[in-house]
Amino acid sequence: RGGTSDSPRAVVKPKEAPKPSNAPPADLRAGVTPIPGKWASLGHTAGRWEYTLSANDAGRAALEGKVAEAAVGAKIVMDHTERGSGEKGPTMVLEKRAKGFDPEHGDFRYVIVGKSGALVFDGTTERCWGCHDDAPHGFDHVFPPQEPR
Repeated sequence: RGGTSDSPRAVVKPKEAPKPSNAPPADLRAGVTPIPGKWASLGHTAGRWEYTLSANDAGRAALEGKVAEAAVGAKIVMDHTERGSGEKGPTMVLEKRAKGFDPEHGDFRYVIVGKSGALVFDGTTERCWGCHDDAPHGFDHVFPPQEPR
């Protein structure tokens, strides 16, 4: 047998590259659309940032105070920029999860992506719910935006 084979060769599929642990979640912006305007961030480092908003329909209803409790899946994305310079800042996401995710704090997921694009946090944390638990009555852990700039 002259070194060739008629039998099929096994096909070796390349392995998918593992997702780096600091990569933002793939669903970060799923289903959201921009909301026109730019606002001063009063809570996230009090005055350092300005932000733009994107949200899905359920997130918009929560922002506008149209619902007493945000619907499961409500998502709000805040893209921050440095006041004055316009330099990119962090992106922060608030998403309502199913009952039982974090019942003591409204069942919200918080995601923070640093200005470099690396994931800083994804889950529930006092650094977020510590303030969001005190959101105005009728806004279910959501702070409504003030007048646009």
